[in-house]
Amino acid sequence: LISQAKIYLIIVGGFSFAQAVFSMLCAVARNYGFTRLPMVMGLLMNAFNLVLNYFVIYNPFNLNIFCSIDAVVSGVAISVVVSELVVCALLFYLIYLKLGLGIHFYNPRPDPNIEKGNILKICIPAAGGSLSYNISQFAGTYIISLVGTMALTGRVYVQNISFYMMMIGAAIAAASQIMIGQYVGAKQYDKAYKSGIKSLCLAMSLNLAITVMIFTIRSPVLSLFTTDTSILAMCSQIFVISLVLEPLRFLNMVIGSTLQAAGDIKFNVIVTSICTWVISVGISYIAVSLFGAGLFAM
Repeated sequence: LISQAKIYLIIVGGFSFAQAVFSMLCAVARNYGFTRLPMVMGLLMNAFNLVLNYFVIYNPFNLNIFCSIDAVVSGVAISVVVSELVVCALLFYLIYLKLGLGIHFYNPRPDPNIEKGNILKICIPAAGGSLSYNISQFAGTYIISLVGTMALTGRVYVQNISFYMMMIGAAIAAASQIMIGQYVGAKQYDKAYKSGIKSLCLAMSLNLAITVMIFTIRSPVLSLFTTDTSILAMCSQIFVISLVLEPLRFLNMVIGSTLQAAGDIKFNVIVTSICTWVISVGISYIAVSLFGAGLFAM
């Protein structure tokens, strides 16, 4: 698997800038109030990628180029890259021409470095926070691998299901970030504060309802992935913790987004990084390596 993983990483990683450009264009569209456009483009990109993957994996035309596993992996990776590049080009076209949002590579202002400096003050800490979180996820995967393959498999199942719990919170956090950013820009700080509180209450209420629903149907949902009773029992224990964990996760997402919209990036990054590495990674490693707590500790 290592050789195939290297092929996929080289191709997809080499064109990772396409995902960055897509995220930037989506942020531009959202902040101008066009929130549906990134959603439609994301669905289009996934659909295009799915079609290309079908032709690569199932090879309905019996092409000789997909006769080996390495060729199939390369084809899947190229499908990802092509779908991202095509959708990026389409999204750029819609923003530049259809929506009337001019994108200029030259800033005619007298001192464009001031604006660049303001952007860097926000994006560098934010990128550092994202980098810290992603590295901590690698560390978490390593810690779980110490327990065994079964625990690692269970973690993947739980993460896949938890993603659906987080979608509502991520959407509310993004909407709250746009609204609060506009209020703060207009110096309407009271409205910004009230909007943040309302978004937080809404996010936690919806999240709690979704978490309880998924907890109730956890057994049939997990049975879609595996029939191993040990993994099912392990994952069921994790969903008990989710009743408390997921609302707190939503709180962190919404408050973090509102702080970013208000320009307070450093506090959010520092607190999140400390909690991630000291509690999530540090205590989990101690619990797994010294006390054999397993997946339950994560």
